Amino acid sequence: MTEQNPFERKNGQQPEHKKPAEVSEPEGEEIELSPDELVEITAEKMEIEAESVVEKSKKEIKRLDKESGLGEPELTEAKKETGVEEETKSFGQKVSEVLKMAKDKIYGLFQSTTEEKPEKEVVFDGVFDPEAELVVIKKLPHQERKQAVEIFKEKLAAQKEGLAKMQTQLIEYVRINPDASFEELVKKAEDLGSPYGMSESQLEITAEVLKAYMEKHKAVRKIRTEYSDDAEIYELLFGQKPKGKVQIVEGPLTLHLRLLDKDDYEHTLRAATDLTHGQQSSDTYIQMMAEKTSGVTLNKVMIPELDGSVIAEKAESEDFNDTAKKIYDHEEQHAMKKFFEEQRNSSNALSEFRASQSDEERENALRHFCRHNRQQIEEKAKDEIMAYFKGSTHSAEQVVGTLTRTQEQGGTYDYFMINKMEEVLSKFLLSKSIDEKYLPMIKKVIHDVFRNEYDNLIKNGVKSFVDLQKSDYSTDKTIALLTHEPLRKWPLVVKRMLESKK
Repeated sequence: MTEQNPFERKNGQQPEHKKPAEVSEPEGEEIELSPDELVEITAEKMEIEAESVVEKSKKEIKRLDKESGLGEPELTEAKKETGVEEETKSFGQKVSEVLKMAKDKIYGLFQSTTEEKPEKEVVFDGVFDPEAELVVIKKLPHQERKQAVEIFKEKLAAQKEGLAKMQTQLIEYVRINPDASFEELVKKAEDLGSPYGMSESQLEITAEVLKAYMEKHKAVRKIRTEYSDDAEIYELLFGQKPKGKVQIVEGPLTLHLRLLDKDDYEHTLRAATDLTHGQQSSDTYIQMMAEKTSGVTLNKVMIPELDGSVIAEKAESEDFNDTAKKIYDHEEQHAMKKFFEEQRNSSNALSEFRASQSDEERENALRHFCRHNRQQIEEKAKDEIMAYFKGSTHSAEQVVGTLTRTQEQGGTYDYFMINKMEEVLSKFLLSKSIDEKYLPMIKKVIHDVFRNEYDNLIKNGVKSFVDLQKSDYSTDKTIALLTHEPLRKWPLVVKRMLESKK
């Protein structure tokens, strides 16, 4: 029996392929790369080129082995005498050391550039409420308004930076004091935010985030208390008993699963992905994900209270050594940061909507909210693009056509419909005391963000992938360079990389 072409419709008709659009950011979204991101891209590019040199050396050794006509024992003895394998390994290690030094040097250059232009320090004398300040500024005489706006912008930028720092400090406090009371955490947030003029409404948003944290923390503690057998917890989360050993480490917000069996890791990815998107994932996609990741935070599991709180690690051994601890720390910090940012962004968007004075402002607030809620779908689409290019020789037009085809057109990647985004987001917004008269506006923005903008993201992402391939990067190298970048940043990342190559 022949395997069905994934690009054919179920009725056997060929899809209507669309030509990828020129690279252009979706309207209203400003994409920038931070110095850190630029360093990572540069360093990763260097690493891939270096790995290529090492791999070529290994292949050359294998070729010479075959041509020598020697048997395995003689080859092994000859290699020991010449030290060729040790030299190759040593070369690889030296390359890694040089890359680390280069990376540190690049960071240093960015830091020295920043130090040459110190920013003006902003001191907050009491509370700074951006919404209230804008109301006051609008009432000022025209000649006074320009200077007031400049001061406002300086304070707003300083407060945003300060509150981001506050969030990092608060997350670290939670990690050290996982069982702190709600009142204690709110007081800590107030103390940390006070130097940056944190307003009452901003503190209320932070309190909402901390409430959500307390609920997640209780759910994690509950299952860990009720079930002492790690294998039993795995079965509850993913619907089948593990084949190999499972070690579970409890964090303030997470259950970290160390999986020592490759099949268990693949099943975990498959179960979580299928739950997230309501459909079965392809073997190519799951195998690629299992191959390119050493640890992932799972958006969905079979216990809804733990969605986003379970981390799966592809463990190399039972020993919880320094490498394993680094993976654990990295994934836990990532999960906590993501959780706090998701909760804060949702609260900020709702606050922004309620404070809006016009329909244009309300639409912008809704757009921010919807784009934030689209990120999970973007991540899945990014992985599907890489899986299609890795697993076959489909054209860019075919990949775009497949990933943007709606359910009505026979598409199987229509996450807007699969995840019932319009229904879910509309109900959520109305449940937050937003007047029903805004429902048509809500639906319009949801459709625009999840249909029009999303299709552009796919087209631009596919074009960016192909542009790298055309610039003498193999499919595997292209995947390695783009795998850690959000889909929406691919065009800018690729543009920077190709410019640096000239």
